[in-house]
Amino acid sequence: MTRQRQSQKDPRRLSSLLSPRHTIRIGTWNVRSMYQTGKTSSIAEEMRNYNLEILGLSEAGKCKLSTGETVLYSGHEDPSAPHTEGVALIISKQAIRTPISWEPFNSRLITALFKTSHRRINVRIIQCYAPTNEADESTKEEFYNALQSLIAWQGGKEVTILMGDLNAKIGGDNKRNRFKVLEDIRDEDGTIDTLWELLKSSWISTCEDTLGRQQSQNKDWISMDTLKKVRARKGKKERVNNSRTRAEKSQAQKEYDAGHKEARRSARKDKRCYIENLAKEAKDAAAKGNMKDLYYTTRKLAGKFRHVNHTIKDKQGNILTTTEEQLHRWVEHFGEVLNRPPPDEGTDIPEAEHLLPVNCAIPSRREISSAIRKMKDGKAAGTDNIPAEAFKADITTTTEVLHELFKSIWEDEKSPTEWKEGLIVKLPKKGNLRDCDNHRGITLLCTASKVFNRIVLERLRSAVDGRLRDQQAGFSQARSCADQIATLRIIVEQSTEWNSSLYINFVDYQKAFDSLDRPFLWKLLAHYGIPQKFINIIRNSYEGTTCKVIHEGQLSDSFEVKTGEPKCRTKPAFWKKGQEKLALFNSGSRRKIRVNDADIEEVESFTYLGSVVDTCGGTDADVANRINKARGAFHSLKKIWSSGSISTSTKLKIFNSNVKAVLLYGAETWRMTVKTARKLQSYVNHCLRRILKIHWTDKITNEELWEWTGQIPMVKQVRKRKWMWVGHTLRRPSNSITRQALRWNPQGKRKRGRPKNTWRRDTEKEMKALGKNWKELQQLAEKRRQWRQFVDGPCSNLEPGA
Repeated sequence: MTRQRQSQKDPRRLSSLLSPRHTIRIGTWNVRSMYQTGKTSSIAEEMRNYNLEILGLSEAGKCKLSTGETVLYSGHEDPSAPHTEGVALIISKQAIRTPISWEPFNSRLITALFKTSHRRINVRIIQCYAPTNEADESTKEEFYNALQSLIAWQGGKEVTILMGDLNAKIGGDNKRNRFKVLEDIRDEDGTIDTLWELLKSSWISTCEDTLGRQQSQNKDWISMDTLKKVRARKGKKERVNNSRTRAEKSQAQKEYDAGHKEARRSARKDKRCYIENLAKEAKDAAAKGNMKDLYYTTRKLAGKFRHVNHTIKDKQGNILTTTEEQLHRWVEHFGEVLNRPPPDEGTDIPEAEHLLPVNCAIPSRREISSAIRKMKDGKAAGTDNIPAEAFKADITTTTEVLHELFKSIWEDEKSPTEWKEGLIVKLPKKGNLRDCDNHRGITLLCTASKVFNRIVLERLRSAVDGRLRDQQAGFSQARSCADQIATLRIIVEQSTEWNSSLYINFVDYQKAFDSLDRPFLWKLLAHYGIPQKFINIIRNSYEGTTCKVIHEGQLSDSFEVKTGEPKCRTKPAFWKKGQEKLALFNSGSRRKIRVNDADIEEVESFTYLGSVVDTCGGTDADVANRINKARGAFHSLKKIWSSGSISTSTKLKIFNSNVKAVLLYGAETWRMTVKTARKLQSYVNHCLRRILKIHWTDKITNEELWEWTGQIPMVKQVRKRKWMWVGHTLRRPSNSITRQALRWNPQGKRKRGRPKNTWRRDTEKEMKALGKNWKELQQLAEKRRQWRQFVDGPCSNLEPGA
């Protein structure tokens, strides 16, 4: 609606809107269109509930009101216009005679003049609906110019009230050129380091101006009231020590004892409140399905955080106490770990005759955008101090800026110098933490380098994985630990049954990622047919790599890294190739295997991927090991089980995620005997009764216990996990080793008598009870939905011993 200079007068007698004796209420509301059935009545009802004399509406659309209030509306003139924008002022019945004049300015502005008890002063109310920040610049400029002229246009003495939906955003100045950095990079003719520094400084300054530095989130659970009581107790203790007579000391001691009890009582109350708050957080996380927060809160409730040992030992066993000495020791330790001596004899690896079909073009915007989205939040940044969340805040702009940088890196085959520097964070392992060898280091890298390396990894993965042998399962998709454990158990059991000789050699690579020789790696990449463009880029990213150690909030001196892969996101793929090729080239030797002039130890059992495998292939040792580990996990959470503020449902969710998951690791490969099932069920029942606080004298059957807790018998649960894994295996290619192991028989001869039960024999027995054979199961497994119904139905309902 166009602006009209003539005012629309109300001919009736006016009353005053403002006076010293009365209080009025004025409100504003973005109703997001009144063109809905019952919306006007609802607005009028809310206006009466809040006792509002005047209510300003934004985004009112086209409004009509029949409840007695007066509506002053300003919107689109055309009757066929969309029901968007529009502003209005609703005047209550009590204030219906207060307006002097009003003016519909446009579809975003309306103003009205009201009389007050003072004859020379009036009140002007302006209701507005501002365009959002995403609107066109011309639309925003037109609105603010109109608003400015409306505020400046006053007749006499007026009190101006501006209200409405201004679509404001909290933060810094949003009037910025989002592509200013991109323009600067395109105009910059400097080196890649110069481009990266320009890009990094822009991101850091924007994050600091908008977000600021993160403050410590650690909160002390002791309240200020308790601290006051502790200080008062300290003063009373001083009076006890300064007493001159026995009577004074006796009286002071009584006061101190009373203060001591009060302080301890208050501290216990604070700790109880702290535990209850953590329990509430755990309950909320469990309700939302946020397992990350649930696990973190569970660790806090259980007190499972390690205390940092601030002293370490040098090579001679002397304790180092000063930070400077410790920093020097850490540099010495990681310098040795990351700078291994080269092999005595180089291996001649021929180059591939044909290169792999890998895309060698400049990284596309789609690849960059996809890599940014795959970055995980909440991860520590490297030397650039730029978190992944900063890249994700505006993926479009980030993609455009990084595209220019990655283009230069790809063409020049050189990485920024800062990308070659990492920050090592120490993580404690088991054992004496004063020994540096009982720590492992992780390297914090620049976030932009992770994006670039992810693009390189994704391009190489599809081409390289097809060249790897099926036996190589590390860091590979669709190849789980259960596959490897089951394959090994079946091989051992079948070899035992058929009296076939079997020799298994387990090789544990010490500091595997840190000891790989880099010249060997470059030869290996060429041997697999990796294009020279990728080899040059990867080699340059390794040349001149350095690291610093973070210790006690300080950084050590920089030291060079010459071996291993401490800094590349593609290291899982590279390590697979190195591991496989080393095995192939050393497999031709027939000499007896010795390590440091000593024979390799022969053992009856070995822990393989967390599962205990013995010479007979049985599962009794592994089941006992899992029960012991689950018992430790359950005991570490005793504060949760005894807490009265945590609901039973939340406790059961914690039990399933933190205890039962530990207990049933590798259960797909277990041969369930009556003895094994009894052990597992007995332990689970014991835990459930502890959680529900059921005394041994209470006559509660196991069936009632399972019904209360929503549990199923362990025999059925293990059987379901096994058949789900069988379906996964049957869907694998026919040349898969895991699938072949299901029906593999070695050359040999069985012993006389009844054959010993094995995992495969029990599985085939259950398969026969279900009326199926391997061919029928394979056809059914291809249909995932039908297979899940098959597992949840017939498989779960099998009788024990079927």
